[in-house]
Amino acid sequence: MSSTPRDPLMLDAAAYVLGALPAAEHKRFEQHTEVCRSCQHAVCELSAVTDLLRLAPREAIMAWLAERPAGSEP
Repeated sequence: MSSTPRDPLMLDAAAYVLGALPAAEHKRFEQHTEVCRSCQHAVCELSAVTDLLRLAPREAIMAWLAERPAGSEP
């Protein structure tokens, strides 16, 4: 994904995948993804990442975060 999406609804993809959109916006985004290939692709990519994160042991994630200097990029 590019850092400046052409489709304004692309910004909703992460919230959609995380289940963080309000019901009306969720439905609107879901309908939008039926016709928008770039948003479909974004949802697939983000879903894969969240699926992998769910597999990681919480302790390992917390240890990794604790090792990083404050304000550093991942």
